Amino acid sequence: MPGVKGNQNGIIKRKTPAVGEASSRRLIAAQEEERKRLARELHDGVGQTLLVIKNRTFLASQAPNLPGAVAEQLNEISTIAMRAIEEVREISYALRPFQLDWMGLTKAIQGLIAKVSLAGGFRVVADVDSIDGPFLPEAEINFYRIVQESLTNIVKHARAAVVEVRIKTVDRHLALSIKDDGCGFDLSCLPENPASGGLGLIGISERARILGGQLAIHSQPGQGTHLSITIPLPTAHEK
Repeated sequence: MPGVKGNQNGIIKRKTPAVGEASSRRLIAAQEEERKRLARELHDGVGQTLLVIKNRTFLASQAPNLPGAVAEQLNEISTIAMRAIEEVREISYALRPFQLDWMGLTKAIQGLIAKVSLAGGFRVVADVDSIDGPFLPEAEINFYRIVQESLTNIVKHARAAVVEVRIKTVDRHLALSIKDDGCGFDLSCLPENPASGGLGLIGISERARILGGQLAIHSQPGQGTHLSITIPLPTAHEK
């Protein structure tokens, strides 16, 4: 069965038959389309309904001669609705990073790094080149998801104090490096079977492969983890 396997050199190799690449692309594209649909429905449906509840309860709380206990309850409902709106926005953003559409890949990734730094409680050293333009939208979302999943793994598992994120363009290649000083893990324990997970490395390696790159992981227990991917930038006629 196709899978991801780590060896003593920390290289992650994706064993996938060539005939499976088109299927992988279709699956990932379908997943992204579904995420986009759900994000839109959350924002335009649930989000707007909560906003109406918040505004109407706030206005009701300002009515003259309203008993204090009632006004207090209405204000509490308005506050709870506002919290729910913020949660819906966070979920919607995780499903589909709208900054990617509005502001481009570079600012979307910079915003992601800032959010993850706050959530993870670690210091981030970031060096991100401007990477707007070279990729088609499908490739942009794949690269964004690689960074997102890598940082999410650090938040969930690494117990890191410092994380370094470097995205550099060198000689018509895009080099991604994400390094943490956390707990690390034993690469030999990575699963062959994609269904068993592997800290999200299956999806990361698949998206890297679709972009023409290869994922490399260097990690040892107690010595942090270093993820790196080098992706060839498309030429004008390939876009």
